[in-house]
Amino acid sequence: MSIIEGKNWCKIFDKPIESQLVLLDKPSCIEENKGCGNCPNSTYKTFVDGKEIPGDTFADSLNVVAQVFNEIRNRALKEMVQCL
Repeated sequence: MSIIEGKNWCKIFDKPIESQLVLLDKPSCIEENKGCGNCPNSTYKTFVDGKEIPGDTFADSLNVVAQVFNEIRNRALKEMVQCL
Protein backbone atom coordinates (compact mmCIF):
# COMPACT_ATOMS: atom_id res chain seq x y z
CA MET A 1 0.00 0.00 0.00
CA SER A 2 1.39 3.39 -0.99
CA ILE A 3 1.16 6.51 1.14
CA ILE A 4 0.39 9.75 -0.72
CA GLU A 5 1.19 12.96 1.15
CA GLY A 6 0.89 16.60 0.24
CA LYS A 7 3.02 19.17 2.04
CA ASN A 8 3.25 22.93 2.02
CA TRP A 9 6.90 23.56 1.22
CA CYS A 10 9.34 26.42 1.83
CA LYS A 11 11.62 26.92 -1.17
CA ILE A 12 14.08 29.03 0.85
CA PHE A 13 14.70 26.45 3.58
CA ASP A 14 13.86 23.47 1.32
CA LYS A 15 11.72 21.79 3.94
CA PRO A 16 8.06 21.41 4.85
CA ILE A 17 6.25 24.33 6.41
CA GLU A 18 5.40 22.94 9.83
CA SER A 19 5.79 23.83 13.49
CA GLN A 20 9.58 23.25 13.48
CA LEU A 21 10.04 25.92 10.81
CA VAL A 22 7.36 28.37 11.94
CA LEU A 23 7.66 28.23 15.74
CA LEU A 24 11.25 27.19 16.41
CA ASP A 25 13.29 28.46 13.44
CA LYS A 26 11.12 31.62 13.11
CA PRO A 27 12.54 32.98 9.85
CA SER A 28 12.03 36.72 9.37
CA CYS A 29 10.20 36.15 6.08
CA ILE A 30 7.15 34.86 8.00
CA GLU A 31 6.63 38.25 9.61
CA GLU A 32 7.56 40.15 6.44
CA ASN A 33 4.96 38.24 4.37
CA LYS A 34 2.40 38.01 7.21
CA GLY A 35 2.57 34.23 7.18
CA CYS A 36 3.80 31.48 4.91
CA GLY A 37 0.60 31.47 2.82
CA ASN A 38 1.43 34.91 1.42
CA CYS A 39 5.08 34.11 0.74
CA PRO A 40 6.11 33.82 -2.92
CA ASN A 41 8.63 31.16 -1.86
CA SER A 42 6.05 28.71 -0.56
CA THR A 43 4.74 25.92 -2.74
CA TYR A 44 3.01 22.56 -2.47
CA LYS A 45 4.78 19.25 -3.01
CA THR A 46 3.35 15.76 -3.36
CA PHE A 47 5.13 12.67 -2.09
CA VAL A 48 4.42 8.97 -2.64
CA ASP A 49 6.09 6.71 -0.10
CA GLY A 50 8.46 9.54 0.81
CA LYS A 51 9.57 10.25 -2.78
CA GLU A 52 8.77 13.62 -4.30
CA ILE A 53 6.46 13.54 -7.31
CA PRO A 54 7.35 16.11 -9.98
CA GLY A 55 4.84 18.72 -11.06
CA ASP A 56 4.39 22.47 -11.12
CA THR A 57 0.96 22.25 -9.51
CA PHE A 58 -0.89 19.85 -7.23
CA ALA A 59 -2.98 18.73 -10.22
CA ASP A 60 0.20 17.88 -12.19
CA SER A 61 1.45 15.81 -9.27
CA LEU A 62 -1.84 13.97 -8.95
CA ASN A 63 -1.75 13.11 -12.65
CA VAL A 64 1.68 11.53 -12.17
CA VAL A 65 0.41 9.59 -9.14
CA ALA A 66 -2.59 8.37 -11.14
CA GLN A 67 -0.35 7.21 -14.00
CA VAL A 68 1.90 5.28 -11.61
CA PHE A 69 -1.13 3.71 -9.91
CA ASN A 70 -2.59 2.64 -13.27
CA GLU A 71 0.72 1.09 -14.35
CA ILE A 72 0.94 -0.92 -11.11
CA ARG A 73 -2.70 -2.00 -11.40
CA ASN A 74 -2.28 -3.07 -15.03
CA ARG A 75 0.81 -5.16 -14.19
CA ALA A 76 -1.05 -6.84 -11.34
CA LEU A 77 -4.02 -7.62 -13.60
CA LYS A 78 -1.72 -9.14 -16.25
CA GLU A 79 -0.09 -11.33 -13.61
CA MET A 80 -3.50 -12.47 -12.38
CA VAL A 81 -4.57 -13.39 -15.93
CA GLN A 82 -1.35 -15.33 -16.50
CA CYS A 83 -2.01 -17.36 -13.34
CA LEU A 84 -5.43 -18.45 -14.59
